[in-house]
Amino acid sequence: MLFLHELHTVAGRHEDAFERTFREGFMPEVAEDDGARLLYFLRIAHGTGRAYHVVTITALRDGNAYERLAERVQRGDLRSWAADTDRMRHEVRGKVLLAVEWSPLREIDLAAVPTDGREHDPVLYMQDSAWPYEGMLDTYLEKARTHYAPSLEQQTTRRCSHCSACSRPRSVHPGGAKSCCGNASTTPSGCPRCSPTNSPRA
Repeated sequence: MLFLHELHTVAGRHEDAFERTFREGFMPEVAEDDGARLLYFLRIAHGTGRAYHVVTITALRDGNAYERLAERVQRGDLRSWAADTDRMRHEVRGKVLLAVEWSPLREIDLAAVPTDGREHDPVLYMQDSAWPYEGMLDTYLEKARTHYAPSLEQQTTRRCSHCSACSRPRSVHPGGAKSCCGNASTTPSGCPRCSPTNSPRA
């Protein structure tokens, strides 16, 4: 499985139209190839970095699927979509990623990924980048496997200490993996001690 990670610098006045062109255009059209799916359209929250930056991640079954997508964008049915999208952004930077061997994204059922642009509650994600010292990549990846990844898993399964009414794990709360008591993007129904919080769309 390959992942096409693209960072888009969007013209601010086109922010909403840019999202629509992915939701209504790219998402269903790319799914005409059963080896490709748009997985994520993520807005970088204002105040956490440069404004009007969007990350998209497209899953590709293999190199052949990547080649087909590139051909569609350069010379095929997605060429006009790409031209329209370019008029809404200043630049785009892309890279193709491989999942590490312990990543849950190594295997994805692409047929099960929604392609209809459905609405859902806002969710917060963390995008973390690191630059290992020269020659230390393998050491860094091993530390990520043994220390970083388990800490994230523990965080998402820890129960919310203030949700006595719902007593559900954070991982099943609507809105993501964080506690519904002051840190999540939405407040689950039926929890009387939690007040709603606001967060940027992700």
